Amino acid sequence: MIFEQLNADGTLARSLHGTGVIHTSATGVYVVSFDRDITGCYWLGNVGLPGTSSSSGAGYITTVRSVSDSTGVFVDTFNGSGALAKLPFVLHVICGP
Repeated sequence: MIFEQLNADGTLARSLHGTGVIHTSATGVYVVSFDRDITGCYWLGNVGLPGTSSSSGAGYITTVRSVSDSTGVFVDTFNGSGALAKLPFVLHVICGP
């Protein structure tokens, strides 16, 4: 398994095989990159704070692998009302043998 856990502002909280994130928007749009081709893998994300206190509030996440970069995943985060919003999240990528 590989993953990246990000703060709402796009800064990295923790990672395993992650190489970075691009977050240039004022809304919840991110591009997460890893150190390997993830074409044959699957990915899932969850909204949540990286720490042990407080709460991120209601929200959800959508993910899709980048067509032009075999190491990247596009992530959008939405608040409880369905509007794009900067939210902290973790993105897991699970690959077979």
